[in-house]
Amino acid sequence: ALKGTDKIVLVKNPVNPDLALWLGAVERLHTSNIDKLGVIHRGFSTYEKTGYRNNPEWQIPIDLQNQFPEMARAALKLARGEQGVAEGENSVLTFLKTQLGVRSLNAKEGASADAVLSRAQAAVDVDDFEMALSEIAALSSAGQGALQEWSLVVTLRLQVLAALQEFSSALTGN
Repeated sequence: ALKGTDKIVLVKNPVNPDLALWLGAVERLHTSNIDKLGVIHRGFSTYEKTGYRNNPEWQIPIDLQNQFPEMARAALKLARGEQGVAEGENSVLTFLKTQLGVRSLNAKEGASADAVLSRAQAAVDVDDFEMALSEIAALSSAGQGALQEWSLVVTLRLQVLAALQEFSSALTGN
């Protein structure tokens, strides 16, 4: 019913704290050519008595940030396979890095997939998701593909935050 709509579609988190379920709903809508997607975090139901109607469980949105390193390793492996040995790098060392999933954890200069992902990780570490997305855009198509789900959710998060800021400004008249 919503396929191809140009309306904003917001996806509320599931009743149970399941990040994969939430991401799956967003992904299904996105593959139906719905470009204006957002997510709403309203907490999760619980049998325990809490001070909230729905327990916020902030760990779920935090998990989004924590998923990046694992996904970055997968993206780096694919990008290395697609790009081959970087100029000036030893082929045996590159093979070992790929097999062991070794990647730079400190931001470094350069255009290699490892350098790009190291800068993206540094941006994620300081909650600069716009910069992380900008860095990811410089990866090969295989590298970007490995981070597609993460990038989609982060993009949606940024859109929701921008919309909330706009809404807040409209309410306060600023």
